[in-house]
Amino acid sequence: MFVQISTDNQIKSDAESNARLEEQVRTKLKRFEQRLTHVEVHIEDVNGHKGGDADKRVSLEARPSAMSGSPRTIVYSRSASGSERSPRAESSWRRRSRD
Repeated sequence: MFVQISTDNQIKSDAESNARLEEQVRTKLKRFEQRLTHVEVHIEDVNGHKGGDADKRVSLEARPSAMSGSPRTIVYSRSASGSERSPRAESSWRRRSRD
């Protein structure tokens, strides 16, 4: 399973934080790793320098293998805190993907 992390130019990102986020995504989606080829995490600051509540948005796109026959799944989450973004979207994806 290939995990790709991308951020807009308002989000400070470095290799260490991307590696932590990738590990978190891999851990949360471990039970699906045989069925997924790609997972893309997109993080953006929806109102830039203005700040405010729920100004961060994360989308998690999961692409299943061709053999699984499942469509790709995209979930979104908004939060004021960076640490809440990814787990909330992952949790939403897992609820939609239950066997």
